Amino acid sequence: MRREIHSVLFIVVIISMSIVSCKSDKAHKSSDSAVATNATPATNDDSVPTMSAEKASGKGNRKGKLPDRTFRIKDNTVNGVKPGMRISELQNILIRSYLDLGQGRVEVFRIRDDKGGPMGYVTRRIGNSDLVGDITLTSKKALTPEGIRIGDTFEKLQSLVSGLSLTRANNGQRPHASKDNILYFLDDSKSQGDIKNAIIEEIRIRDTR
Repeated sequence: MRREIHSVLFIVVIISMSIVSCKSDKAHKSSDSAVATNATPATNDDSVPTMSAEKASGKGNRKGKLPDRTFRIKDNTVNGVKPGMRISELQNILIRSYLDLGQGRVEVFRIRDDKGGPMGYVTRRIGNSDLVGDITLTSKKALTPEGIRIGDTFEKLQSLVSGLSLTRANNGQRPHASKDNILYFLDDSKSQGDIKNAIIEEIRIRDTR
């Protein structure tokens, strides 16, 4: 009888140890899985943003949903900035920077949006460097009076704006359409030979004084 009791107790102990070991293994695997899931890949991005990169980032803004806030262009003004205004009075909106042209760089002032992000840039007025000259917009947040923004097609532009003048790419000059003092620079790299499919990559408000 005692032998039978000892045998039963031995079996119970073995089963208990197996259960504890199994739970421990599962907990260990679960912990490993959590570490693998929450781990963030190390990055080594020490690049410094430049105006050339900012202009390129405008291409990334062509896709995706529309921004929560829109800055309408009215009377040649966008986000409180207009050609002819004093740069010194726009310090809360403009940030001094440089545009890399490949063979040199030119001083510009980046335009900040409501979240501090880049909307584009302005240059100094020729003949009076204290004033805003041309305004170049690269963000989808900017909207023309006709309802045109970065990322729209030339076909849409034609349907909403009459009397456009179109200049094809020539000698390194980008294709662009214009009316009055507004220029629409086009990216036709994926248009498959049809200018209607070209995408608006920049909108420029020219300083006409």
